[in-house]
Amino acid sequence: MLCHGGGGGSTRAAIDLAAALARRGRDVRLVTLGRPRWTLPPGLRHIVVPSPHAAHRPFDGPWDDTAVASIAGIVAAICRSERIDLVHCHYGLPFAAVAAAVGDMLSPTRPAIVATLHGSDITAAAGDPRLARQLGRDLRRSDAVSTVSAAYAALLRATVDVAPPPVVVPNFAHAAAPVRQRRPGAAPVLIHVSSFRAVKDARGVARAFLAVRRRLRCRLLLVGDGPEWHATRKLLRHRSGDVRLLGFRDDVPSLLRDADILLLASRAESFSLAALEAMAAGVPVVAPRVGGLPEVIGDGLGGLLFHPGRSADAAARIVALLHAPVRYRRMAAAARRRAGDFPEARTLARYEALYCVAVARRMAPAHAAP
Repeated sequence: MLCHGGGGGSTRAAIDLAAALARRGRDVRLVTLGRPRWTLPPGLRHIVVPSPHAAHRPFDGPWDDTAVASIAGIVAAICRSERIDLVHCHYGLPFAAVAAAVGDMLSPTRPAIVATLHGSDITAAAGDPRLARQLGRDLRRSDAVSTVSAAYAALLRATVDVAPPPVVVPNFAHAAAPVRQRRPGAAPVLIHVSSFRAVKDARGVARAFLAVRRRLRCRLLLVGDGPEWHATRKLLRHRSGDVRLLGFRDDVPSLLRDADILLLASRAESFSLAALEAMAAGVPVVAPRVGGLPEVIGDGLGGLLFHPGRSADAAARIVALLHAPVRYRRMAAAARRRAGDFPEARTLARYEALYCVAVARRMAPAHAAP
């Protein structure tokens, strides 16, 4: 299992998948480019690839050949020493190129390659034809390709010349918090969980919260960090008594015990583990109608969707929901049921089936990398 370090969503998904497969008796190595910020489950075999090349590199940009070759050399050595049969790459940049280079280094005994794209890797290619061509060339060297939502599978097909066609395998929530018990008279709590990159639009969250706060007493928990953190904090400075900036946390399920609504304002979102985790805890989600969010939330099921970029629309939906206690309780219960549509067992079964397909393609005499 090959992924970035740090605290991004693709890293979290890869860690959860690796741990779940290991619990099922699979022999798994988690290989990360730099150290992950998430706490790793005990017993998971973890190898860190030094990441000087990744120190200041954006997630949505190209990687130079020197960096790719350096990472690929380390991964190829791991594959040889650990007798790896299959490499599952999480995130297209730079791992599709790394996997292709590993295949060249280890041919003709290379492992099967599965590539999962998680979001910004696809939208980056959609905005850069040269990057799309490069990503397409690298993905065509894989034996199987997947992404986490139908919306992003469609965007990938429209943007990148990729074969085999991408398979949709949704994420799963690795833990559910106890259901929030709202205390009569207590101020409602909104929570936002993100990497605070521009695409997550944390400032849009701040504007929506301020609009809600003008109409009712409430509080906001901001979880995460990143380049937009200081600008978001500045927007909220005159309401600092109602806002807690918690920084990066890997105990989000426990924080959800204090939350009434998860508020997102992402400009693009392939899936959102934060939304799924909130629903599993019985916390409705208010989020924009973008990307894979409608597939995860379902308008009126796990939460409410609003028009992207319209903070006033988000605020109106939050206020209406909080002013209707019976409707809120029904939606909280529906959110937990909706989260049940994304079980761990189903995701594991789909990935294991995809692994079988990838290995069969790798072993087939007619299968050759272009």
